[in-house]
Amino acid sequence: MDIRVGEPPSNPSSGHSWESRPGGIWVLRSKFSGKIDQAVTEVDVLFGMDAVDPRPQWALMRSSLQLNAQPNVPVARLSVLHGRAKPRPDARAALRVREDGKFKIVQISDTHMVTVVGVCKDAIDAHGKNLPESEADPLTVDFIGKILDVEKPDLVIHE
Repeated sequence: MDIRVGEPPSNPSSGHSWESRPGGIWVLRSKFSGKIDQAVTEVDVLFGMDAVDPRPQWALMRSSLQLNAQPNVPVARLSVLHGRAKPRPDARAALRVREDGKFKIVQISDTHMVTVVGVCKDAIDAHGKNLPESEADPLTVDFIGKILDVEKPDLVIHE
C-alpha cells in the first residue's frame, strides 16, 4: 500500500491501480505481503507551510491537500508512517559542566507560538524603532535561532 497527494501517480509495471480519494489523495492498495515496513500504518494531517514532522520514520508529503478551503485556512499536508515506528535511540549527550566550570542555560518562555502563522504587530528592532507587521512565528523562530547561535547554551528550556 502507498499514498500520494496531487497528480495521479503512474505505475504501469506494478499491475496495481491507484484509487482517487477526496483532497487530491491517491491510494495504492494491494494484498498484504507480510512485510509491515511496506504498509502504510498511520496517516496524520499537519497544517501550515512551515510544518515539520520530527517523529522518526514519518514522512511529510511535499504536496498539500487539495481542499477548497477559505484563503485564511492554512495548507494541510499528509504525514505518513510505513510500518511500525522504531523507538528513537537515546543518543542524547550527557549534560556536562564546561572546562571553565560554567554551565549555560537559556530559558525561552511566553513565545505564544501557534500551529499556524500569526501576525506580529508590535515588533521593534535593536534600536527601539517599530518594525512593519510581519509573519509572527517565522520571525520568532529566526530570532530564537540567532540567540542560540550567539549564546551556545548547554541546555535550553522552552516553556
